[in-house]
Amino acid sequence: MHESAAPAKPTAALEHALAHLHKQAERDRRALLVLYTVSLACSGHTTPRAIFEAVERELRAIFASDACYIALCDTRHAGAFRAALLVDEGVSEYAEHTPSGTLTGLLLRDRAPLLFHDLAAEQGPLGVTAEPFGNLQKASRAWMGVPLMLGEHALGVISVQSYTPGVYDPTDLDLLQRVGHVIAVALENANLVQQQRTLGALSLIHI
Repeated sequence: MHESAAPAKPTAALEHALAHLHKQAERDRRALLVLYTVSLACSGHTTPRAIFEAVERELRAIFASDACYIALCDTRHAGAFRAALLVDEGVSEYAEHTPSGTLTGLLLRDRAPLLFHDLAAEQGPLGVTAEPFGNLQKASRAWMGVPLMLGEHALGVISVQSYTPGVYDPTDLDLLQRVGHVIAVALENANLVQQQRTLGALSLIHI
């Protein structure tokens, strides 16, 4: 009778692979929870401002951010936003009919996300300059932004910013991009609701 061999211990490579899978599963779980939370926060709102404010509240708990910018494109005027929410260190400002900035213009032009680990050091080689808002005595260092895409159309933009460099990585950018899709759907639904209300009001006038 032979003694049974002791089970082999996982190799370092296997342990590394398992740790990577666990980390990926945790990221996916977090992403699904974030998307559900943001989607729930947007539900029931029928104006851009209400959607922006609901999203911004949720983003505070997701990202290490000092500032946030969310805007909806003005389809009648290129290079302009119909509505925008600017938040800097908890102070909010809602604006309408504002011009797009250099970085937000890049988001709309290229329909692709942007990530700066240190905006002060990286924007120069790109030939762009971020327009400040809020506290003009401080400049954002870490910066990430995505267009709000609905199919092939960019409905607007969202950016999250920090005064501390290096706080965002590609995983954060990917999550913000997913959040952007949720916001785009919420904005489109709100637009459809407003159109239905307008049509309903016109039908009553002509009765």
